[in-house]
Amino acid sequence: MWAPDVYQGSPTTISAFLAAGSKKVGIVAMFRVFLIGLLAVQIDWVAALAILAIATQTVGNVLAIPQRSIKRMLAYSSIAQAGYILIALAVGATAFLANDPSLTQAERDLARVVAVAGIIGGALHVLTHAAMKAGAFLVVAGTESQGIPDDMDSYRGLGQRMPFMAFSMLIFLLSLAGIPPLGGFFSKFFLFSSAVSAMPLNPWYLALAVSGVLNSALSLYYYARVIWYMYILEPVGEAAKLRPPNSITAAVFVALAVVFLVTFLAFFFYDFLAAAAAGFFGF
Repeated sequence: MWAPDVYQGSPTTISAFLAAGSKKVGIVAMFRVFLIGLLAVQIDWVAALAILAIATQTVGNVLAIPQRSIKRMLAYSSIAQAGYILIALAVGATAFLANDPSLTQAERDLARVVAVAGIIGGALHVLTHAAMKAGAFLVVAGTESQGIPDDMDSYRGLGQRMPFMAFSMLIFLLSLAGIPPLGGFFSKFFLFSSAVSAMPLNPWYLALAVSGVLNSALSLYYYARVIWYMYILEPVGEAAKLRPPNSITAAVFVALAVVFLVTFLAFFFYDFLAAAAAGFFGF
């Protein structure tokens, strides 16, 4: 719950770093602690972590709805996105079943495949979320540099005043919501489908996938509201064209390229990702 206050109160470029950098390092640490160090005792934590994933998604999205500050809304959105990534930890815990002698060979093989799929989905969403959220915060930094406050009403008619920034925010928000064919859709697809694939091992994994889909649909409401302000509502006063600093424009362009290209890169590097995930578990 520290995230909304910190993200809103920090300089926007620092907020972008917190969302795209430090949080992702923490997630990688969680992967190593839970899926390597504590895998043998996964029965003690996997249910709690699955419940935490669902709660995190729901709380983040519900509290994002009434926000009028763009940065605060993106902070609550980051909480929800972290909840999606936690699905990978719960699914990855099935790796423990890969060496369970009480299971059939087919079930052990399925456990390996599902655990690898969970890591692939989690890793892809870490990458895409870093690009989407960093890009969104950088757009806010670009608008603030031209005197546009961090407030929903101030984004009225942004598509006319700062066309590239508005278009970039549109893409980042739609990708965060999981709209195809953007990168956020494919990373969520891999992540949620890994939970569906784990159902033969435990039918309760379906709840993780259903929660992810429903929460993604819920998030589209407050993302669409920002898009409405930028493109549908007319700006207040004179709609003069504004130009953000070149450095921010270049950084936003890089994030935009990652969101567009991750779809092709994911399939191109799928075998590499699968091998890396299998090596993570020592399969």
